Amino acid sequence: MTQPDLQLGRIEGPPDARDRNFPMALRLAPLLNFPTSKYWYPGKQPLNQGSLGACVGFTGANWLQNSPTRTLVTNQTGFNLYAECKKIDGIPNTEGTYARALLKVLQSQGKVSQYLWAQQPLDIKEWVLSTGPVLVGTPWLEGMFALDGEGYVRVQGNVVGGHEYLVRGYSKPRDAYRCRNSWGASWGIGASVGAWAGYGGEFWLRRAELDNLIFSSWGDAVGVVEI
Repeated sequence: MTQPDLQLGRIEGPPDARDRNFPMALRLAPLLNFPTSKYWYPGKQPLNQGSLGACVGFTGANWLQNSPTRTLVTNQTGFNLYAECKKIDGIPNTEGTYARALLKVLQSQGKVSQYLWAQQPLDIKEWVLSTGPVLVGTPWLEGMFALDGEGYVRVQGNVVGGHEYLVRGYSKPRDAYRCRNSWGASWGIGASVGAWAGYGGEFWLRRAELDNLIFSSWGDAVGVVEI
């Protein structure tokens, strides 16, 4: 079952065959040796979308504060981005929106020069290790509202909707992605370890599980290039 205090809001966008012309591989640096693990700066403000299905706008805000330029954002940034998405997404009377609307908004605001889509699972891992965080939208299953004792969401149960979130890191020992959500600091991992102590609102997602959610279902992953 869904949890009414934890909202989703990601809608599968209309397919666009032109996405195949803009793969992440166009931008990925030809590194001979990728680092084994990488965590992009998360920003100290765990955002909270509250009771609105605005996860796409909030993932955009999280990208702004997680991206290499580290833009200062607040919850209002997420709400504003979501509102701009609703002006152009073609579904003004439906709560929620889709990633392409957000990317067009960020581009129109002069924050994004280019956005590129993952065409295969390795693209996501290599982008995180070499270039920046990745915006991902996937189905959200019942078990994913809660974390296990190691900080992983439980990818099990029925699909209850779609959700957008930010992949900001990859751990080789875990073979898992570190993800930032938009449900505030009281949800998820309340305190990381080491250099990331005190950052809340995050979770771990095993690489194989994210690959399945994206490439065997109706998910997508996009890397964004700053101006």
